[in-house]
Parts: sequence; C-alpha cells; structure tokens
Amino acid sequence: MSQSICSTENQSSDRGIWFELELWKDTTTYDTEYIINSFPLLYNQRKLKEYFYILHDKDNQEHPHYHIVLAFTQQIWKHQIKKLLGIPLEHKCHIEKVTDRNAFFLYMTHQTTDSKHKYQYSTDDVFASNMEYFLNAYNYIKITTDDESYQMLEEIEDYLGTMTINPSYYNFTKWLRAKGPVYYNLYLNKKYYFHLNTLYKDMALTHGRKK
Repeated sequence: MSQSICSTENQSSDRGIWFELELWKDTTTYDTEYIINSFPLLYNQRKLKEYFYILHDKDNQEHPHYHIVLAFTQQIWKHQIKKLLGIPLEHKCHIEKVTDRNAFFLYMTHQTTDSKHKYQYSTDDVFASNMEYFLNAYNYIKITTDDESYQMLEEIEDYLGTMTINPSYYNFTKWLRAKGPVYYNLYLNKKYYFHLNTLYKDMALTHGRKK
C-alpha cells in the first residue's frame, strides 16, 4: 500500500485503534520473527483486539515483507506500538492508521485495482486472530457500484462518520428508522450487518459511546 517499508511518520495520525504495518522479513533493525510470534500472546493478554498478517515473499523485485493489521483494545500512540513490538523508537518504520480496512484486506492478497499486476496471494496465506472476521470484511468490499443498495450503504457510512458528539446506538437506530424501513432493513440484512455494525462499534470506541 505504501511507497516503501520505511516512511516519515505523520504526527497528526499518531494515535488510534487500527493500524497497518509493513515489516521486512529479514532485517537486523528489529526481530521480525519475535514480533510475529508475539501477536497471539498480546491477543491473549487483551492488548490486541484483532490481528491479521500475510508474508509477501513472491513479489517480483521486492524483498520479502509482512503486511500487518493490528486492532488494539484502546487508543494507542505509534511510539507505544514500537515499544510494545520491540522496534527502535528512532527507526522510521511504516506504521499508519488504517483508513480503509476492507480495501487493505484486499491488498493483502493483491486484489485491489492497483495491485492486480502483482502476485495473487490466497486468503489461505493470511494469518488472523479471527478468520471469520477477516473473510466477512474481505468479501464485503466486493460489492460494486452496480449494487442497488450501494448508495444507501454509502449514506449510512457517511452518517456514522459524523457521529462524533454523541455516538449512541439509540441515536444511530433512530436515524435509520427516520430514513425509512428500507434503510433499517438494509442495516439488518446479514450481507451488510457485520460491516455496518463494526463501523459503529469502532466509531463508538474511538469517540466514547454514551448510553
């Protein structure tokens, strides 16, 4: 996804819940094997909410590297992630907040438009704390603009993006009902429910849900 494994960090996006990382497989700067093996432990310690990673070792003219997505149980700073994983603080390693989780999941297997020319990895190559979660999100992005529900989905997603003052579930469902039964039924549709409900939960966790 990024131009290189190491990049300049953006101070405005140093804190969050969901982060994507790119790490070299073979490097003397940090212990990649230790980092990868630490994910289940951090998950069991409830420091990680979810983790997903894949090794890209078949890309032409690219060094083997890992694409990693980590979801933490609370807001965390980039320098805290480095400390947690044993990455030197002065090392400008690629750690960025995830802006489009589903699209990044697709990129892990090179299914995005700009990565179709690269080696096509399988979802079987992905390691995850919750594979069902990964596949649900992965498959959701395959909805195209030809889908008659796409515009309504975008409207619901946009509304969730504005719920920063009082992100309560009551206000969310009240808005859906006010839009009409088609919107509310769309939310309940099992094809979209997982994606929309995950967006709501992440937004509520980030901005502080009020009951």
